[in-house]
Amino acid sequence: PFTRGALIRYDVKFRDVKVLGLTTNEIKGNAFASAKLGVYYNNSPVLTPKENPDDDTESIPIVIDCNYSWEHAGSDKYLFEFMASFATPVSLSAEPDLTVKEFFGPVKFIAIKPKKLVIADDGIAFYTDNDLLKYKNVNRIVTVDLESFSIIEASLVNVFFNGDDSDIKNAIPGVSTTEAQAAWNTGKNKMLPAEAEGDTLSYMNTNDESVNPSAVTFGIPCGE
Repeated sequence: PFTRGALIRYDVKFRDVKVLGLTTNEIKGNAFASAKLGVYYNNSPVLTPKENPDDDTESIPIVIDCNYSWEHAGSDKYLFEFMASFATPVSLSAEPDLTVKEFFGPVKFIAIKPKKLVIADDGIAFYTDNDLLKYKNVNRIVTVDLESFSIIEASLVNVFFNGDDSDIKNAIPGVSTTEAQAAWNTGKNKMLPAEAEGDTLSYMNTNDESVNPSAVTFGIPCGE
């Protein structure tokens, strides 16, 4: 998901096509291994359940290591193996480089200058905040030089061009096979157990709603 766009130039005389700004970088698999995922229900964090109903200590949001592992059908499975891949021009880090000369998501031409195009670039970048995986909205003005057919400037702006207003990105939108679904169900039951030491566990979110564990999202929140 989140595949980004590009600018294409076609030379009629030589029948030559050039593509500018299309990212080939993806964050996937063990690139997430050092990050952590939150668990959400109705877009609100799910809290650690209390084994003792009389426990008056404050519950904290559940956070799962992306390298969390479990055994299924005789082999080890890892949470990051089930995560979606994300096309993005920047690698996952605490401080992603938002000035890269590739597009996050070109949405419109906003100006034409002599031998230059000015393009509104609107997308998202993924980053870690104390290891928790988050995303941020990226809004830029990108200037393309038509003679060299290159991006010569990419400036962040405080403008929301088109954008994405979803608060939580689903990091595990679905699995493709019955076998993978069975493995994922095993892992999910390990991460959100129904019982502990013989006691039934009840989950709540930060909106004080009772949580159905089968309907939770392992998600990526918008940090900014």
